[in-house]
Amino acid sequence: MRTGLQHGFRLGDRLILPLQGRIIGPAGPRHVPPKAIEVLLCLAEAPGEMVTRERIVQRVWGRSAAGESLTHCISELRHHLGDDPHRPRYIETVPRRGYRLVAAVEPAPVSPLPESSRPTDTLPPSRQKSVVLGFIDELRRRKVLRVGAVYAVVAWLIIQVTGEMLKPFGIPPWAHTLVIVLLLLGFPAALLLAWALELTPQGLVLDADGRHRTASPGKRVDYVVVGTLLVAVAVLGWHMTTRDERLTPTVTTAGAGLGMIGAPANSIAVMPFVSIGSGIQDAYFADGLAEELLGLLGKLEELKVAARTSSFYFRNKDVGLDEISKRLGVRHILEGSVRREGNNVRVRAELVDADTGFNVWSATYDRELEDIFAIQDDIASAVVDELKLVLSVESEAQLARRPTDDVRAYDLYLRAQGLRRAAGSTAALDEALAIFDEALALDPGFASAHAGVCLAYLEKYERSAAQRSYDAAEQACQRALEFKGTAAEVHTALGTLYLTSGEYHKAGSEFDRAIELDERSVDAARGLAQTLAELHRFDEAEEAFRHAIALEPGYWATYESVGGFYFSRGRYGEAADAYRRLTTLRPEYADGFSHHGAAQHAQGDFKAAAAAYRHSLELAPTREAYSNTGTMYFYLGRLDAAADMYRKAAELAPEDHRLWGNLADAYFADEGRKQEALEAYRIAIRLAEARLEVNPADLETLSPLAHYYANTGQPERALRLLEQALELAPEFMYVHYEAALVHAQLGNTEQALRAIEKAVELGYLPALLPADPGLRSLADETRFLALVNDGPKTEV
Repeated sequence: MRTGLQHGFRLGDRLILPLQGRIIGPAGPRHVPPKAIEVLLCLAEAPGEMVTRERIVQRVWGRSAAGESLTHCISELRHHLGDDPHRPRYIETVPRRGYRLVAAVEPAPVSPLPESSRPTDTLPPSRQKSVVLGFIDELRRRKVLRVGAVYAVVAWLIIQVTGEMLKPFGIPPWAHTLVIVLLLLGFPAALLLAWALELTPQGLVLDADGRHRTASPGKRVDYVVVGTLLVAVAVLGWHMTTRDERLTPTVTTAGAGLGMIGAPANSIAVMPFVSIGSGIQDAYFADGLAEELLGLLGKLEELKVAARTSSFYFRNKDVGLDEISKRLGVRHILEGSVRREGNNVRVRAELVDADTGFNVWSATYDRELEDIFAIQDDIASAVVDELKLVLSVESEAQLARRPTDDVRAYDLYLRAQGLRRAAGSTAALDEALAIFDEALALDPGFASAHAGVCLAYLEKYERSAAQRSYDAAEQACQRALEFKGTAAEVHTALGTLYLTSGEYHKAGSEFDRAIELDERSVDAARGLAQTLAELHRFDEAEEAFRHAIALEPGYWATYESVGGFYFSRGRYGEAADAYRRLTTLRPEYADGFSHHGAAQHAQGDFKAAAAAYRHSLELAPTREAYSNTGTMYFYLGRLDAAADMYRKAAELAPEDHRLWGNLADAYFADEGRKQEALEAYRIAIRLAEARLEVNPADLETLSPLAHYYANTGQPERALRLLEQALELAPEFMYVHYEAALVHAQLGNTEQALRAIEKAVELGYLPALLPADPGLRSLADETRFLALVNDGPKTEV
């Protein structure tokens, strides 16, 4: 059947001529690229049947297909057929499987002319008329007549404008004559170029109409004539403009050298939109609008978009667009401003070509807030049009997708997300949650807002260890799933929930799904890296963290996670570097300085650690800064000061077992406060057992709980928990350190020595050992002294 179809067939009201690469319809003939014609032939062989993507690719491109896109060919065909992918009359998409030709196919073979009817030197009148009409039709197809008309109009305008503008500048009259002569010479050249060249999605190409036929001598003559005329025009123009020194113009190239050489034409950075209003809510709205545009454009596979924090890094910095484009490696910059007045909003956006420094598009929208989605769609569509992207069906669907139909809920969601991402305290998270609740009151089915609530509560749980925060997070994630939330942020939230509960394989699956939906999601990439670390796939985890940093080099939360990863592996120097970067990105974040101080403390630099803790407490009184300061006093032997710091930390997070355990350790080291120690240990045990109900594999709870039981005279429970922790993480440094404390308390000297030797081998700092009250029973042991003496010294 294929051989017959190649000669021609009817598809509905269209005539398809594969050998000529044409589709002829009511609007006239259309030239179609060869691969698109091959795809259409493949579908036409089985009209009405679903043809798989694999079958089409195999038939058209073969096994080594890598260069051309099937979705691009389908888009080309739909364009030339005038088809609508949502209401197809010709080609129907079968999601995730293939395509189906729904229009009727009728073979219309073109028979070769018999010998007696082949053309002779003299044509009959009817044939002569047919030839003339055919030539005129060809002129129309090649748009020669249109180009001629447009050229004439533009040339006339140029002549009129230059005639008026040259005089005030004192330019001699012959310059106007030169313009006229050059325009006249360019007219036949423009017509010949229109005849010989064709504008296609791949750019300007020689008209490929005859690629399936034997080229005639006349066609070759056309190319010779075109080439000769182009050379003649160039030589004549050069001669006329250089015959006198006065004709040599001074050329300045505005924007020369701007941009980044080699940056892809389809690359873009979305800068933070400037809020013209004075309120903080206006600023959140402006940021949210820019973020949503960045996210929307980032989901288009045809576009390369710079990461959010990479572009937002330049907020309020005196850096030119040329420098921004070089540092981000993009060709285009999208920037804008937002002004809100009540329910009205004015958005101005402009797209700048960094290579030239010129605006290629700009628009101002004066709308009501309810039209914010239409504004986003207009801006995204304008970017697509100006960058001349041909979108796949999947990308078109991404542009059409909306997270909610309630604009006021969307406005509140943007504000809440901005607060959550920047949250440096529990109070900020509470404020974000209150705004999320307002959004959900307007649209209870807003899945992305439920996901935001889930993540905010999980962050609160990490800060306070409060069971109610975890329960609320779990409920919010379930609500997001109930409303068929399929957005990347929903799967990211669910992955984070599973990560917190110790269901690491489920967490990995959710993060993988989120990355499939949005490969630029840094939160999903960071969550996947944390999950790999919990699964003890440390090399993969480190590589995943690098990928997360590459996605958004300026995202503070990734550096916080990376620092925690290195710290847990005993790589304190690298942890300190990551935390130092965190404090640079968020100098107002108190916990960042506390983290940095802990890394310096672990390296033995107590002086620098103390300074970092002080600065953290100056920024905000946090449970971590109080606890870390208490630990520093603990190793210095200042037990009362340590207990005071631990007590303040526990007041801020009364459900965190670690704080009560630290307080108990400080009391336990003081012979006169053993009873207070027992009371604090009992509280720590109760809270730790409750946390294990959420995550039974939580190493930060299992091994400390064993220590609590050992110090309260419950050795069996202590050893059972210790065995469980060592089985889960035999290479985790702090599990062996806690094992040393347990065995030292129980009088198992040999086991205690083996455990502390292993801890030091995995990265624990030997300089901290002599000052540890929990290891006093080992102080006179030769092996213990060898560890201390062989390790690096520190100035206390």
